[in-house]
Amino acid sequence: MSEADAIQAQIAEDFSLFSDWSERYQYLIDLAKALPVFPEAQKTKENLLAGCQSQVFVHFVQDNDLLKIHAMSDSSIVSGLISLVLRVYSGRTAAEILAIEPTFIDNIGL
Repeated sequence: MSEADAIQAQIAEDFSLFSDWSERYQYLIDLAKALPVFPEAQKTKENLLAGCQSQVFVHFVQDNDLLKIHAMSDSSIVSGLISLVLRVYSGRTAAEILAIEPTFIDNIGL
């Protein structure tokens, strides 16, 4: 099992602990609160993700071959979802990112 698969399995396990959607939403809100601060200087039109109902900013930093992803939203639930995506994808090579299927999304029912 790859590291990304293990992280996705852990995410699914974490969500399985909650018996109803209100608990899952609260967990997403808690994850949002733990996101690193997104620099104001990166809240630009170029970093704004098009097509979202809430504002989502995404910034990529290349560190050797690794892509580190920084992101945030003005919505707590969306920021919680961003936190999950960052756990799976940030800090990997472009080839790794392309190869990872986001199975955790179906596994947690989102």
